[in-house]
Amino acid sequence: MEQIAYKLDSITSGLHLMIPELFLGAALVVFLVFELISKQVYSISKSILFLLIGIGLLLFVGLQPEESEIAINGMISVGSVSWVFKAILAVMLVFMGVSTLIFPKEADGEYRSILLGITLGAFVLLSSRHLLLFYVAIELMSISSYILTTFKRNNKSYEAGIKYLLFGAVSSAVMLYGISLLYGFSGSLYINYLFNSSEDLFVPILLFSAGLLFKLSSFPMHIWTPTTYEGAPTLVAAFFSITPKLAVVGFIAQLFSITSVFSGSQWQITLSVIAILTIVIGNFSALWQNDAKRMLAYSSIAHSGFLMLGLTIQNDIGLQSVIFYGVVYLFMNLAAFLLIRVFEDQGVKQIPDFAGLGRKKVFLGILMVVVMIALTGLPPTAGFTGKLLILSSFYELYIASGDQLFIYILLIAVFNAAVSLFYYLKIPYFMFFKGEEDSIKADKTISKSEIVFATFLILPLLLVFLRPEILINILNNIKLYN
Repeated sequence: MEQIAYKLDSITSGLHLMIPELFLGAALVVFLVFELISKQVYSISKSILFLLIGIGLLLFVGLQPEESEIAINGMISVGSVSWVFKAILAVMLVFMGVSTLIFPKEADGEYRSILLGITLGAFVLLSSRHLLLFYVAIELMSISSYILTTFKRNNKSYEAGIKYLLFGAVSSAVMLYGISLLYGFSGSLYINYLFNSSEDLFVPILLFSAGLLFKLSSFPMHIWTPTTYEGAPTLVAAFFSITPKLAVVGFIAQLFSITSVFSGSQWQITLSVIAILTIVIGNFSALWQNDAKRMLAYSSIAHSGFLMLGLTIQNDIGLQSVIFYGVVYLFMNLAAFLLIRVFEDQGVKQIPDFAGLGRKKVFLGILMVVVMIALTGLPPTAGFTGKLLILSSFYELYIASGDQLFIYILLIAVFNAAVSLFYYLKIPYFMFFKGEEDSIKADKTISKSEIVFATFLILPLLLVFLRPEILINILNNIKLYN
């Protein structure tokens, strides 16, 4: 009885570390019940409540301790890294709340509840130090994502949802098999003990990584991405491209810090090769796309590769460059999908359909040019600063290791950044340099709220380029490896 009492006391004493997760769980239940009993309530009222939940979550995250603490019998841990990634994801949820106000017709049914479910899974993942909790978090994100993919309720949406489910089921099965092997070798499900076994864990860890690579859209688990993004509602695709990825990036960064098994050159080479293959596949596949959403889907694969490249470095400078890139990626990717969503209302879906629209809708055309330049990684946008930090940090890894393979990977990454120029600038090219005679009329009025929101997302990309110390000074306080 004393042992049970001790464990219960350990659980209850650590609940204050999970206030954001408890708040999200309560909000999820409230929203589900609210949807059942209040069908007559206007969607705009639900969107306002959803936005307030996002703001409340951001406030709760801000009140959490940045110092590393362990609770609930060692199953969860919070620290500066999980704190900053949770803050980024809370900001993303606030932006999704704004999007439901701007596009209320898309947010019908359980749309908002499922967004909360994915965010809850992401938060739990960032705090998990036990593989059962890790698996629950991954599956909560995945199952919620499968459902949300089908919300357009058409054949393409259903096809995307089925393919997403099938690929997700396979990756989960492979991951579970890897977890079972890891447990067999170590006799523990606690992550800090698990990966410090004296056995050779290369193959089990690769199997375990299947679920992580799946959520990251990284090679070789990237195949589902373009079909899913194309079939899902556009802003849902933006959410998929940001929240699950950054949650997994934050988890991997902490995983590298609590175990030494990944610090060897064998793993750094393996991760670097996976990262560069992800970049190459994403960029060269995007070159041939005519559908704007599929192009952004493949580009998000390439961005996952850059995030992985930063994780490979495994020091505080590398981690800070990854977080910087993650923050910039949130703004530029959400802005890109938002602008695509705005033009979808004009009947524009294929890249050639943008012909002449830059001269018809000049301000939106300028915003699109800025976003595409940022995604390419060119000045004067923060996309340039983000890629520069990742690549310069990786160069330091080459200097420290002296391994010639790293310099080749670095050169391929730089070359791919140049390759991305050819597909990102296709849309601006059609908007401003192609004739209007073949373009869609696009006479539908665009609301001021859409323009204001897009502008709000794009301004930080210019501001952070001009004053990068705004973000860098915050990141300098984030330590994990030292």
